[in-house]
Amino acid sequence: MGNSQFINGSTDRQSVENATHYLILSLLSGLLETGALAVGVKQSGIVTGLELVLAYQVGCLFRKPMCISLRSAAYALVIAVICTLLMLLSGSGSVWVLVSLTVLMSAGLQSAREWVFPKQHPVPLSTKRLVRVVGFVSGIIAGVAIGVYLLIAISIIACLVVMGMTIRHGRKGPWMRVSNQFKSDGFGWIMLLHQTHYFAYAYVLLAILMVPIRYGTGEISLWVAVMASLWFGLGWFTYITGQWFLEGKFKLAAYQAAIVGHAWAAIFLAIMALSFDNPFILASAWVLGGFGGGSVYAIKDLAKENSCTADMELWEHWGHVIGPSIALLSVMIFPSRMAIPFLLAFAAVLGTLFLLIIRKQSTLRMI
Repeated sequence: MGNSQFINGSTDRQSVENATHYLILSLLSGLLETGALAVGVKQSGIVTGLELVLAYQVGCLFRKPMCISLRSAAYALVIAVICTLLMLLSGSGSVWVLVSLTVLMSAGLQSAREWVFPKQHPVPLSTKRLVRVVGFVSGIIAGVAIGVYLLIAISIIACLVVMGMTIRHGRKGPWMRVSNQFKSDGFGWIMLLHQTHYFAYAYVLLAILMVPIRYGTGEISLWVAVMASLWFGLGWFTYITGQWFLEGKFKLAAYQAAIVGHAWAAIFLAIMALSFDNPFILASAWVLGGFGGGSVYAIKDLAKENSCTADMELWEHWGHVIGPSIALLSVMIFPSRMAIPFLLAFAAVLGTLFLLIIRKQSTLRMI
């Protein structure tokens, strides 16, 4: 009995420790994601901001499909700290230095989060999302308030946390293992398009809310950053409550929720494309559209119901990269036509709806 209690107590402490580290890293990754965008927009404009958030998403690929080890994550963050020190000493804040720094930090943070995720007593989804949203909101404000020093602070704190985890856990194993579960079953493409639609416009929307020209000032004021962060946080609030409305309130089955949710999102994306130069309408449409975007849970449920063999998280990650990539290309090629990212997102939502309907029809024919 005594030994059992000791083992259980030790396991519980380990779970609590892992959960604490996981939430700290989740907060830092949220700070980095929106903070990088804010730093880039403040420093050079929307193109630089999109380059940095694309770098963040590329760094996430080191979590999957590349799956680097905890030691590799720690070394990535050590290199990031060295880069920050060299940047401070040389006084260089070039875009390529910031892009490299962001990739390294993202790779280290996301991979370490994966390794430390508590398996026995997992962190509740609501808690994970709350911590991430707090990170998003804080990252916008801090990125505008202190600029590149935010990235420096994140790299140092993350390095200390992950190095401590590495020393404590002493995890061995391969430096990297590449995931080869790139199967579709149809639902992989549906998830890819869903994620592409979100990331094709979300960062652009946030950057537009921070653009200072409509306020008649030469810099992004802290007040503008606070308002942008509040709108962005509200949009995430509606996004994470989408399941409660669609499944809990309206009792929609997974397929119904996916169709209704994406049709709803398409309506508000059309409004955003038409009203991108009106910050109030744009932000309001973003918040209301979040209820539809939150239907992503229904795609995962449908995949489970149909015994999908695809690694849905892997398809999500590729959507996270494709979305900001096409947003960046559209802004670089058509800098005066900011409606294009919203139109691209609109097209991706329609594509998601089309694939959902096709998948349903093929299932019915099999029956």
